[in-house]
Amino acid sequence: KVTGEKARVEKMRATLEKHRCCCFDGSTGTLGSYLLEDLTASPNVSRIYCLNRSANSEERQVQVSASRGLPTQWHSQRIKFLTYDLSKEYLGLDVEVYSDLISHATLILHNAWQVIFNLSLASFEPVHIQRVRRLIDFSARSLNRARIFFVSSVGAVMNWSANHNGTVPEEIIDDFTVPQTMEYAEAKYVAERLLEMASRTFEIPVSICRVGQISGPVGTEKGMWNKREWFPSIVTSSKYLGVIPDFLGVMNNVKRIAVDLLSKSWLSLYCSETALQLHHTSFIPSILTPPLGLRFSLCASLSPFAARTQQYVKEQLGQADEKTQLPPEYIDLEKRVDALKQVHQKLLQVTSQYSNEAYDYPPNIRESFNDLGRTISEKVHLLSSATSPSEAQAAFTAPPSAKPQPKTFNHAIARASLAGSQLLTQTNAGTGEDPLATALEKYALASEKVGEARLAQDAQVQSRFLSGWNTTLNTNLMFAARARRGVENARLSLDATKAKAKGTLARGMNPDDESVDEEARAQVEQKEDEFVGQTEEAVGVMKNVSLFPYRRLLLTWTASADQQSVQVLDTPEPLRNLADLIAAQLEFHKKAYEILSELAPVVDGLQVEQEVRRHESYTS
Repeated sequence: KVTGEKARVEKMRATLEKHRCCCFDGSTGTLGSYLLEDLTASPNVSRIYCLNRSANSEERQVQVSASRGLPTQWHSQRIKFLTYDLSKEYLGLDVEVYSDLISHATLILHNAWQVIFNLSLASFEPVHIQRVRRLIDFSARSLNRARIFFVSSVGAVMNWSANHNGTVPEEIIDDFTVPQTMEYAEAKYVAERLLEMASRTFEIPVSICRVGQISGPVGTEKGMWNKREWFPSIVTSSKYLGVIPDFLGVMNNVKRIAVDLLSKSWLSLYCSETALQLHHTSFIPSILTPPLGLRFSLCASLSPFAARTQQYVKEQLGQADEKTQLPPEYIDLEKRVDALKQVHQKLLQVTSQYSNEAYDYPPNIRESFNDLGRTISEKVHLLSSATSPSEAQAAFTAPPSAKPQPKTFNHAIARASLAGSQLLTQTNAGTGEDPLATALEKYALASEKVGEARLAQDAQVQSRFLSGWNTTLNTNLMFAARARRGVENARLSLDATKAKAKGTLARGMNPDDESVDEEARAQVEQKEDEFVGQTEEAVGVMKNVSLFPYRRLLLTWTASADQQSVQVLDTPEPLRNLADLIAAQLEFHKKAYEILSELAPVVDGLQVEQEVRRHESYTS
């Protein structure tokens, strides 16, 4: 058990990771859809702001993600879709929204860029290059010094070999001759240099990823390589013509990376705290040979992450010799935890409305500043002391004494009823008390009380239900997701090590055979121990989390050189939260019943009195 400075640092780091907030543009594109899925699945990202140019970006996102077999339901408190314009000040957003982004953003993922190769550099400048400048300003203003993750292109360094030797370095290249002779690539190079200048001069955290050809996904049956790109176009044309080319010149060796694997690899990069990062991500396959490895040009050999990625690709393509099976108990627990997560997500999608004061406010009405200025009780008091129609009107439109009044259905109908009462009183001045005007005034006062009771209910639901269930979803279930990710990584590492060990065998294919190289066998045994340890830990975590509706999560951190664990003690917290939700609703409906029950006989009495007067007028 580690104590002292190291444990303190690990706790702070874990706390920070739970509150990462990503501002992300281009989510409706091919790559953007998979990035959104992986960001949503990551327990290290608490909020995602999807910045898109279209006003109906959420509707568009649902269509695009569904067509690729990706999730289309998102928690409204975690993912926000905003319409932006990076060529304008404050990203074209309201100042209030922009301020909220500046206060919370920790990552800016800049993915939106027109892939049009015949535009001039001058055409890219007013929109795309200006966007980069706006994002630099945004990062500089952000409270968390948000990292900019820029999606660049291999075209930005395509001419490296013309004047340089060796592999293209993963760094900014101070040579304006290295971009491909195409102004799309030149614009990407200029954007890289702008970001490098911002990082060097103003210490803006920057990550740049130079991407080559992106192909369709390998981890899902849906989704495909963009038909408008050159290679799918050749395939489509060949099918139509009935012939295929036997040679593609310099493009005969198609270097590509699957879109879903590219997205997953980036998630491991963005959490780094290095001031300036630059990465090359590409596969090196031929047309007939599926991609086998992820290449980072600065690595002499595959890193553990790259080895796991390589193993994952083999499994997706059906090329893996074997795949270590997970215990049935583990698989069953995964299903139960997933079900619990879906329960929380579905209920929170509905109950999150309690955080929005105006969830039942009629959308078809327009109320002025004066309408919202004073409470119904204040207006009735002022009207009661008025001695003339002009004083009554002045009292009714008196300037506000405090903040604007709530926008709820009950408050709105209260204001409308009082306005109607005042109109009838002024119209029938000198003819005695109008029963309908009196009834409307009393109804207005009662409706305001009901509205205040509804606001009290909402506050109770937010503090006693939403807070607890959001904690379960975004914190407690996060530990289960983290443990499961550890198991998957350990399994991939084990299978990759087994595959590597087979190359060291003198005879046979069994790693336990006596002829197996001792070093290779030791590596396999080490990975097996890690896999078993990760699985046992995950089973323990998921057992506690899957029973969480009957437990309270008490987090006790135990840090070691490689891991942290979570201990869970009993108490029915989510059920208590649900009981609090029901209690808040019951209290509201009880108060509303009491208020309206007291009002109903009064209005009935006024109605009877009016019927009597009407009858008397007929008989006199």
